[in-house]
Amino acid sequence: MYRERQGKVRDYLTREHLDCAVIQDTEGRRNSSLFYLSGMPLDALLFVLKADKSILVPWDVILANRLADVTGILPYNDFDRQSVKAIQSVLEMEGLASGTIELPSALPHPLFRQLTAALPGASLICREEGIDDELLLLRSLKDETEQEIYREASEITNTLLDDLETGLMERTILTETEIALFIEKRARGMGCEGTGFETIAAGPGRSFGIHAYPAYTGASISVPGFTIVDFGVKLKGYTTDVTLTVAAGPLSDNQKKMCSAVEDAYTLASGLLSPGKAVTDIAEAVDGLFEERGFFMPHSLGHGIGLDAHETPILKSGVTRDNILKEGMIVTLEPGLYDEHGGGVRLENDFLITREGAEPLTTSRILYVPLKGRTQSTLLP
Repeated sequence: MYRERQGKVRDYLTREHLDCAVIQDTEGRRNSSLFYLSGMPLDALLFVLKADKSILVPWDVILANRLADVTGILPYNDFDRQSVKAIQSVLEMEGLASGTIELPSALPHPLFRQLTAALPGASLICREEGIDDELLLLRSLKDETEQEIYREASEITNTLLDDLETGLMERTILTETEIALFIEKRARGMGCEGTGFETIAAGPGRSFGIHAYPAYTGASISVPGFTIVDFGVKLKGYTTDVTLTVAAGPLSDNQKKMCSAVEDAYTLASGLLSPGKAVTDIAEAVDGLFEERGFFMPHSLGHGIGLDAHETPILKSGVTRDNILKEGMIVTLEPGLYDEHGGGVRLENDFLITREGAEPLTTSRILYVPLKGRTQSTLLP
């Protein structure tokens, strides 16, 4: 699988008349494309050569020997743990000191200048819309292996949603912190590496924030209003991304209208998902629905997911209409509305774009919970 992906990078090198591309993941400059291409999860340099070679320079050699699928591994310690020295040395060893080399677009300018001085005969390229963007496009189309990982991760996510609903309805989960720790513990207990990002659990006093800060506190959720729970589970490197809203009654008229608008927007958007559909058309349809109801959504409608929680494509208004959905993409839909006094309501699920349309992967919803008495929650079909 990884060698096949490296082959696609070589196709890019051939098209762009390049001899080598360098991918780096390091503290402060994380890049999941390293894992995508090699199986090494973090902290390494990867050289993909047009000459059918891939060389990894990892910080942790033992881990690389266990996980990575490349043609060669050279310990970072051999280069005094200096990235400039490692890049210079590997290129010289491979006879590419005078080659045309593409470097990571996030490479700091001081390091680029050091490399230029260390490799005066090389043509070094560091640009936007280069290798990093090419890799994001490749990553946006999930192969069969990735799709199966997502079905497995989604099954775990859906189990967590059901268990979370039970805890909320039976009042065994009473605070923001209890929500977040429940998700973390259950996810790891079911074989996940953990959560894909920091769980947001924002009760009625804080759900007005799109991404509440801090992500969760010890505050009680047993008061009227909206509680937003935004989380994902990470499995084999890939993350899901869902948002559940708990609507604890009694709700005001405006809060009821917010819930209705979000549910209708979600139904509208999910019905429009199909290959070849311009993402801006879907986002504009939802924006139009909210405008008709007297509301405004202050963020994009959704986004791609994968090794990172936010990947291409971004579903938002105003982008070019050649930005289209394609078979194999996995995207979220997350319509949401927020009021400084009434709080926020958001509904988010994950979808696989298929040849026929879209396959729903997750089953998040808005839970309508009366504070006195317990009834079955309302679930979206």
